[in-house]
Amino acid sequence: MDNLMTIDELSEYSHIPKLTIYDWTHKKEKTGIPFYKPDHPFRNSHNYIFEHRLVIEKQIDRYLQAGEPVHHINKIRNDNRPENLMAFISDSAHQRFEKGGKYSQIEIIFDGRKQTNKMGGGKK
Repeated sequence: MDNLMTIDELSEYSHIPKLTIYDWTHKKEKTGIPFYKPDHPFRNSHNYIFEHRLVIEKQIDRYLQAGEPVHHINKIRNDNRPENLMAFISDSAHQRFEKGGKYSQIEIIFDGRKQTNKMGGGKK
């Protein structure tokens, strides 16, 4: 535990605002887990992108566009297993899904509910 940095030290070292670091470390269940990806085309101004977006991008073999939101099926935002994630073509489609409204299957980019259990015992 001796080599852990304080929020002040981490902010100075990484040039990320203290409030942002505080939010990420204390509220990650609400915001997700950020990863440092300076070469990612949709990184934020501090060169970070959320893990759930990276997981889906790996599944669909392309970058998610800025307007393509990610949904956590079990509502736990730091549970980024593919089978817990969905991606939509728009925030509108995501909101309709969230509220139990009408949406089309073509509005879903990735649906983790359709993922098989890679350890066996899943659908084939």
